[in-house]
Amino acid sequence: MRLSPDDGNLFFSNFLGLLSYVNDKYNLIPNFGHPKSPEGLPFENVITLKDKLWGDVTIIDEYIDSLENVPEEHIQILKGWKKKFQDNSSFLNT
Repeated sequence: MRLSPDDGNLFFSNFLGLLSYVNDKYNLIPNFGHPKSPEGLPFENVITLKDKLWGDVTIIDEYIDSLENVPEEHIQILKGWKKKFQDNSSFLNT
């Protein structure tokens, strides 16, 4: 699937924020920080964090609860990812 630049930015804004939250919670990747772009991120780091997240998607609820002043569209995207995982465990599987 090819996303428009705006949709790509929206996806990465949400996904990288969520991965950063996972890393902050579990401290899996030293110096991961809070990247704003996927550019330059080691793929292995993304896979490590993604695997931890998909192992327990309830962290999405925790992440949503931690957000302040976030558009409802972002919240709905995050909730959609959780639902997708509960319905089909192959979402973003490698």
